[in-house]
Amino acid sequence: MEDLLKINKENNVTISHQLHQSSHRKGVLLWHGFNDSHIFIHNSLEPVIYWLSPFRTMRDNVFRAVVQSLRQKIKLFMGFSSVNYGYTMLNPLLGIYFMVNMNVYIKGNSHHNAFDTNVLAVRNFSSLVFKEEGTSYGDTETESTQKQPKINFIVPLSGKIMALRRFLRQYEMLLTRNENQITLTFVLLCVENPCNESVLVIQSTKERFPSEEIRYIELQMEFNRAIALDKGISLFPKDTLLFFADVDLHITDDILLRIRRNTIQHKQIYFPIMFSEFHPNMRGRPSENYGAVYRFNNYQGYWRIFSLGPVAIYKSDYDFIGGFDLSIGGWGKEDRDLWERAIKKNITTFRSADVGIRHIYHDSYCDPTTPKDQYYMCLSSKSLNYASTAAMAHQFYGRGIW
Repeated sequence: MEDLLKINKENNVTISHQLHQSSHRKGVLLWHGFNDSHIFIHNSLEPVIYWLSPFRTMRDNVFRAVVQSLRQKIKLFMGFSSVNYGYTMLNPLLGIYFMVNMNVYIKGNSHHNAFDTNVLAVRNFSSLVFKEEGTSYGDTETESTQKQPKINFIVPLSGKIMALRRFLRQYEMLLTRNENQITLTFVLLCVENPCNESVLVIQSTKERFPSEEIRYIELQMEFNRAIALDKGISLFPKDTLLFFADVDLHITDDILLRIRRNTIQHKQIYFPIMFSEFHPNMRGRPSENYGAVYRFNNYQGYWRIFSLGPVAIYKSDYDFIGGFDLSIGGWGKEDRDLWERAIKKNITTFRSADVGIRHIYHDSYCDPTTPKDQYYMCLSSKSLNYASTAAMAHQFYGRGIW
């Protein structure tokens, strides 16, 4: 990497014809293919993903910087119109590499001369910056003496009575150890699944804990997670700490501490990465065995790094970033849209694998009438949740895994 030519100081981009040469197989850096709309990731649980808008913007800024450099060299007006295909690779020491074939044009007096060109560019990392926050998390004793904000759970629900009973059993355990520190609001969608039985189950828990805030509202509409959560959020004042959850989650006390630590009003939103369980028949033991120490391993499930469903956020920050896109119906996509809105508003989005939240396996239905990208996203998630690659290989070769 000695032969680097700096071409744009603002975008911190360089171009090069030399690449990192590793002396050992373990040092080889992997390249991932891409086109204008997707990235094709090697050895990943989700091999095809969309360019999220913040990364697409970064990518296009790099390519514009390359075109600007070429424009200065040939002394003609040159523009960048589209990406045909390319490869990208992350070098932890230097930056993000792009090897791309893109369509550019030279502006003439009467018409544009368009042509394809191949470019290798590097988006360099900036210098290392250390930032010291005013709050220290090292002194747990001091933290416990300070007044902690209530965490307000909001749970959208349509049917799923068995999952609701399981979720409430776990929530009751949280209440016994966190008296008057958490609240629970259900948003029931009652057209596809009548809400009478759900209401009775919720009221039963409420009667056992009369001093705790457990409530529900009913919406006469088909399932729409974005609208359901938005209606629940509207019940709270701006300075309240909210946590978006689902009845398929198993939640322990651990996550309450991390929600309070990792969610900073006006600064940071917490998107915990949950552990997603595989189908019970494809694992070593049933998911209902909550009393034993849970093993987070590759046969039990996987860390759902591409999921953004559980969210801890202050109501004021939800309003500031513009909330959910209420036009997104059915399953998925609304969470990713919320994450992108936060990034565009320069609110930090903090992500971390959190052992305090676990997704319990359930069968999924993917509605083929939803938009194509949303439908394929659902199918991808459904297939990933069934079993590990190793378990499926054992089943395929007829040997079994246990």
